[in-house]
Amino acid sequence: MKLVMTLVPGGDADLVEAQVSFHLAAGVDEVVPADSGFDDATELGADWVFSCGAGELWWPRGGTLKEVLAVVPRRFGVVRAMVRRFVPRPLGDPFFAERLTERLAAPEPHVKTLYRPGADLPLRGWYPVEVFRFPVGTSEQEVIGGTLVTDTRARDAFRALREGRSPDFGQPTIDQAYVSDVAALEAEDEGLRAQRRIEQLERRLGALEAGVASRLRSRLGLR
Repeated sequence: MKLVMTLVPGGDADLVEAQVSFHLAAGVDEVVPADSGFDDATELGADWVFSCGAGELWWPRGGTLKEVLAVVPRRFGVVRAMVRRFVPRPLGDPFFAERLTERLAAPEPHVKTLYRPGADLPLRGWYPVEVFRFPVGTSEQEVIGGTLVTDTRARDAFRALREGRSPDFGQPTIDQAYVSDVAALEAEDEGLRAQRRIEQLERRLGALEAGVASRLRSRLGLR
C-alpha cells in the first residue's frame, strides 16, 4: 500500500517540518505540497490519499495510518476522520505540541476524508482516524467556548520522535465519550440517514415479498 499526503502550506517552517516528520512516522510514504499542481493520485501510484491542512495532525486510532486503512474492504473508497479542535494558548512552550494540550470535548460537526482512487463508496459509522487541528497564526488569538479536555497524545508523540522512538498510537478506546461523539456525527450525516432509510425499506419489501410468496404457496397447496 502506498499512502500519499498532500500538505496545505501554513504556519512557520518549524510547524511544517513537525507535520511532515509526524506523518512519515505515522505511515505516510510521500508528502506532496498541495500547490504543486498534483491532482491525480494515480500519477504517484497512490492507494490512499488525504489532504492535511495547516496545523493538522492525522492520528490513527490504533496502529499506523496504513494499518487502519488495510482493514477497509475494497468496495469502500472513502474513510471519514473525526476532527478534534485544540484551543489557543499563546503563552508557554514555543513548540505547539508542548503548549497546546487542551481541546474541545466534542468533535467538529464536519468530518475530513481519506480516499482510495477509483472508488467513491463511503464507509460510514466508523472513524479510524482523528484529525488534530491546532490553531496557527492569527487563530491563536481566538476565544473558543465549550467543554475542554486534556489531550497529550500529540505532545507525547513528538517527545518519542525526539528520543528516536516511534510514536505509540495505542489501542483504540471505545468509551462512552467516543460513542457519544460518533452518535453526534452520524446524527448530522444526511447520507447515513438516507442509507438507513433505504435499508429499512429493503427489509420491509423483503418481508412483504416473503409474505406474498407464503400465501401463494398455501393457496396452491405447496409447502
